[in-house]
Amino acid sequence: MHHLKPSRSWARGLLILGVAVVFIINPSTATGAQEAAKKRTLPKWSKPAELLELIIQFNKLQEPELDVDKLKKEFKKLLAKAEPEVKSAASPKEKAAALAKVLFGERGVEYLSNMYWRDSTLAGAVLRKKGNCLATTTLYVLAARHLGMPVFPVSMPEHIYARFDDGDQWFNIETTTSEVGSPEESFRKKYDYTEEDSRLMGYGRNLSEKEYTALMHKVAADHLADSQRPREAFTLMEKALELWPGNPNFILRKIGILYTDLGKKPEALAELEKLEQKYRSGRVRISTMLFRVTIFQEEDMHEEALFFLKRIFKLAPKSSQYIVLNRMSRSYRAQRKFREMLLADELAAILHGKKSDFVSLAIAYKNAGDINAAIGALRLALRMNPECWNTRLILAGYMIRAGRDDEGWKMFETVQKPRTDLLLYETNMAWFYGSVGKKKEFLEHLENALKMPSGSGVLSYVKMEVDFDRYRDDPDFKALIEKYSGEAKKEAEPAEKKEK
Repeated sequence: MHHLKPSRSWARGLLILGVAVVFIINPSTATGAQEAAKKRTLPKWSKPAELLELIIQFNKLQEPELDVDKLKKEFKKLLAKAEPEVKSAASPKEKAAALAKVLFGERGVEYLSNMYWRDSTLAGAVLRKKGNCLATTTLYVLAARHLGMPVFPVSMPEHIYARFDDGDQWFNIETTTSEVGSPEESFRKKYDYTEEDSRLMGYGRNLSEKEYTALMHKVAADHLADSQRPREAFTLMEKALELWPGNPNFILRKIGILYTDLGKKPEALAELEKLEQKYRSGRVRISTMLFRVTIFQEEDMHEEALFFLKRIFKLAPKSSQYIVLNRMSRSYRAQRKFREMLLADELAAILHGKKSDFVSLAIAYKNAGDINAAIGALRLALRMNPECWNTRLILAGYMIRAGRDDEGWKMFETVQKPRTDLLLYETNMAWFYGSVGKKKEFLEHLENALKMPSGSGVLSYVKMEVDFDRYRDDPDFKALIEKYSGEAKKEAEPAEKKEK
C-alpha cells in the first residue's frame, strides 16, 4: 500500500469483502432443481424502510455535508418511476431488468470507485449517479424491497451483488452494468470460495436483512478507523457482531482495530488465538496467518514472516495471492532485497492489476534504481484513478528525483488532503518532504503520523524506508523516533505490568 503500508490496509486485505454488485440467474429448468428451489427457506427481510434510514445515517457519517432530505426525495422519485414499470413487466426476469433500467440505464449511472468513502454510498448512486458495486447494490436492493420484490444482497470476496429469489427461481443482475443473467458458476470460479466460506461469511448465498445491516456497520466502522476514530469504529464492530455473530471476517476486523488502532495488543492476540482455535476454514486460517505475519514484520522478524508467507501463498486462492505477494514485497523491502521485492510486485501487478499494485511496483522500481520505470508505473496508476492524491504525491517526488523539478512541484500542487486515510497522508507527506530534503516539514508530518492512534505501525515503515537514510544520524530525527519508540513499547505492555 503505497509508501506506508499501514496495518489498517492489511486488515482490509484480510477481510477482502469488497466492492461490486450482481444478481444470479439459474439456467437450469430441470424439474428436480425447481422442486429443490421451492423447498429453500429464504432469509427474512421485513423492514426496508428502517434499513434505508440506517444506511442514510451511515452515509451522513461519511459525508457530513449530505443533504438528507434531498437524498430521500430523489429516492422516492425513483421508486415512483420504477413502480409502474415493474408492475407491467410480465416475468420476474423482466421485472428485474425494468428496475435496473430505471435506476441505472435511463439515468446513465457510471461505475466509479476512486474514493471509497464517496463512491460506496447510496448518495453516490442516487444523487451523483456514480458509484461502485456497493453503492449500486444498496440502491437496487432497497428499491426492490420497497417495491415488494424478493431481492437479496450476496457477497463474494472482493465483491458484492444481489439476487432475485422468490423460492421458485433465482437469477443475478450485475448492477454496475445492468446485466441480467450472470451465471453463478462464473462467480464461484473467479472468487474461489467454499461451502464453509459460504456458511461462515455469507459468500455466494442470500444475506438476511440483519446480515446486510451488519455489513453496513462494518463499512461504517472502516470509515471511522480510517478517520482516526478507533473507539467509535470498535463500537460499531461490536454491534456488527451482535447482528451477525461468529462472522470470522468481522471478528478479525475487530481484532485489527484492537491491535493497531487502540494499541491493546495483548487483548487482541488473545482474541486472535480464540479465533484460530474456533475456525479451521481455509480462508480464516490464511487470514489469521497473515495477521501473524504482520506482527513478525512489525518486530522486524522478516525471515519468519517470509517463511509463513511462502506457505500461505501455496494455500491461498488465486484471487488472493496478490495480497501474499504484497506482504512478501514489504519484507524484501525491509531486508533491502530489492530484486526480490521487484519480482513480488511485478507478479502482484500481473495477478491483480489494480491501481495500488502499480503504485507498489513503482516503489519497487525506484528502490531498484530505475526511476523512469517507476514514473511510468505511476502514470499508469494515475490513469486508473486520476483522483488519487497518493499517486500524485509519489509521482511528484519521483519527478523531482529525476531532475524534473518544475513538473514535480506542479504535480505536488495538485495533491489534496484526503477525508480518510489520514495516517497514510501524514506519513507520505513526511516521505515527500524528507525525499526532497526539507527537514522541518519532514519531521512535522512524521510526528503528526506517529502521534495518531494507529501511529505505532509507522515505526516499522520508518526503519525500512531507504529515503530516510540521510536522516539516520540526525539528532532531531533520532530524538523523535526514540520518543515514540518508547511510547509504543509502553502500549504493548500488559495492563498489570503498567500498574507496577
